[in-house]
Amino acid sequence: MDESQPILQMTGIVKTFYVRNRLQRVPVRALDDVDVVLRRGKVLGIIGESGSGKSTLANIIMGLETPDAGTMLFDGAAVDLHAKRSSQRALRAIQVVFQDPYSSLNPRMRVKALLREPLRHERFDRSQDFVQRCVSLLEMVGLPASALEKYPHQFSGGQRQRIAIARALAMNPKVLVCDEAVSALDVSIQAQILALLIDLKERLGLSIVFIAHGLNAVERISDDVVVMNLGKVVEHGPAGVVLQNPATDYTKKLVEISRDIVPFTLVPGEGGVPPRTEVLAAISEAVRVVPASRRTWRRKKW
Repeated sequence: MDESQPILQMTGIVKTFYVRNRLQRVPVRALDDVDVVLRRGKVLGIIGESGSGKSTLANIIMGLETPDAGTMLFDGAAVDLHAKRSSQRALRAIQVVFQDPYSSLNPRMRVKALLREPLRHERFDRSQDFVQRCVSLLEMVGLPASALEKYPHQFSGGQRQRIAIARALAMNPKVLVCDEAVSALDVSIQAQILALLIDLKERLGLSIVFIAHGLNAVERISDDVVVMNLGKVVEHGPAGVVLQNPATDYTKKLVEISRDIVPFTLVPGEGGVPPRTEVLAAISEAVRVVPASRRTWRRKKW
């Protein structure tokens, strides 16, 4: 396979959901003619406000959602986006790490069982011991072999996310989709997970789709960046160019707010902390959130 060929290419992706408004169903365009290219062995960062279509795009990549229109090429071959995921052998090479590891891991299963489950669906070499394979997966993510006999609740949030990554690696994927994989973690733990993902990318030759709200994490790990707003791609290109010299007003606002908020939380004594109302007003203006003081509430009549 040509190394210069993208590992994943999506063209003209359209997805519409329908929400009920009183007596009628109102269409909501979640994705509108979206084009995405993931280069082989690289990290593609996808950023945008909540509701911009990031997770919907991730679900379509993983075969969990069916688009209304569009095509997808994976490793040079066309993928039928309307077929069930179970019938798509190619999609098994795409695995996911979700935002909340505790919700994505069965609390009643030991780590050994969690790691063995995907191996049952893969053409696992029976000459290799299951336990030894599970131990090697834990070693990849920096956990000891003693973790095999424990349950998810016995680990910290960062350790649980490492287990989720190990489970995704059990299928020997070519593409790893990280849907807000570090958003629920502390800043110090985020740095450790990002370093782990970068190391795995180099060692295993993974291509990664990294979805996040925090621009600092995206800037650190991504080679390319896609900026989404209201279901459309408003800007894309190399991470250094898009985040350091954005071309659109929307991307500029995202970058400005990200740069402004970090000093408030990490360096509170430097120059004083602006009043909380000013911070919330700045965020609301950037992402078009209606402040709580302006919302009107109606008491429901029974």
